[in-house]
This record gives sequence, structure tokens and C-alpha cells, in this order.
Amino acid sequence: MNFPLFFQVEGQLNRDGQWQAINPASLDSEERVKECLANVDGDPVKIGINVGGSEWAEIIGRDVEHVVKSDAICLLPGWQYSKGAKIEAFVAWQCGKEIYEYDVEMGRRGGLYLERISPDDEYFKLKVNL
Repeated sequence: MNFPLFFQVEGQLNRDGQWQAINPASLDSEERVKECLANVDGDPVKIGINVGGSEWAEIIGRDVEHVVKSDAICLLPGWQYSKGAKIEAFVAWQCGKEIYEYDVEMGRRGGLYLERISPDDEYFKLKVNL
């Protein structure tokens, strides 16, 4: 749950003009966004979200719905450690969506670089734990 990076990447993708990014973090309530932005290490338990609980299920369900409706997804660095991101990646793969991984170093320098990931690649399968 790296909310600052979610918003940074959303801005970069939308400014690029090729994308219409849907940032899952921006779908949350204003109060939840403030809590998450203050949560430096991204641990959802620290803001009262029980991963696997009913609130988390609602959030991931909402986010997966957007994945299904999208043309592609952009995964952020460390996505393989996030249960929700792995579910989103799996759904994107099963729905035949294009899957990209954001390069944070290029982003820090003001550039935008997305590496396309092939779901048939062992790299992807290892990260999504298939």
C-alpha cells in the first residue's frame, strides 16, 4: 500500500497522454486516503484493515472489477509482496490484459518507463506464485 507512489504513477501515466489511469488508492474515501498516506510502511493492519477480512474483500473486489474493465494494468515495484496486487495480476493474466511493471528509478528522474511483462515468463509466474 504505497499510496504516495500510486498517486505519482497515476499522474505520470495521465500526463503521458497514452493512458487513462485508474488509481485504486483514489477510489477510497478521503479519510482512508489520508490514513494510508500517513502509513509510511504500508501495513494495512496499522490502519485497521484486516487482510482477508470483509472490508479488504470489498476493496479487492472493487479493484478487480476495474482490472477486468481495463485494457492493461501497471504493477508497482514490490507488487509480489502484496496479496491484493498478486490477485490483480492474476486476474489481468487470466483476462488477457497487458501487464506492465513501473520503473521507479526512471520515475524519480521524471521519465516514464513501463516494462511489459509476459505472463508466460517464469519471472511473472514466480512473483505471482503460480
